[in-house]
Amino acid sequence: MGMAAATGAMKSAYAALEAEEAEAAAATAAMEAAAATLRGAGAAALPALQMVDRLLQNVLGSPDEAKYRRVRLANAKIDAALRPQPAARWLLELCGFAASADGEHLDMADAAARDCARLKFAREIIKGAREAVETD
Repeated sequence: MGMAAATGAMKSAYAALEAEEAEAAAATAAMEAAAATLRGAGAAALPALQMVDRLLQNVLGSPDEAKYRRVRLANAKIDAALRPQPAARWLLELCGFAASADGEHLDMADAAARDCARLKFAREIIKGAREAVETD
C-alpha cells in the first residue's frame, strides 16, 4: 500500500470513528431527554420507569433469549405502564427495540441485545429518574 493510500485509509477510519462517536453522543442525549420527560411526569411515570428497567434487565440477563427481546404491546401490564408515558417507549427504542411490521410488538435485534454498554447506561439513566421520582 502506498503512502497516499495509507493516509486515505487512516482518514476514512478516523471519519468513521468520529461518526460513531457523534451517533453515541446523540443517543446518550436522547436517552437523557426521554428520562427527563419521564421525571417531569412525576409519580405517574414510575410504572413506566419500572417496566422499562425490568425489560432491559431481562435482556441483559439473557441476551440470547428471544422472549426477552420481544415486547407484546397488547400485554395488559406493559400497555398500562407504557401507553400513558410515550417517552418510555422512546427510551426502549433508543435501547434497540423497534416496532414490528404489524405494530403489535417491539423487537430487539441480536446485536442490540448484546450491546451491554448501551443497555447498562440506559438502566443507570432510568435509575436516576426513578430515584428522582420516588423522592419527590
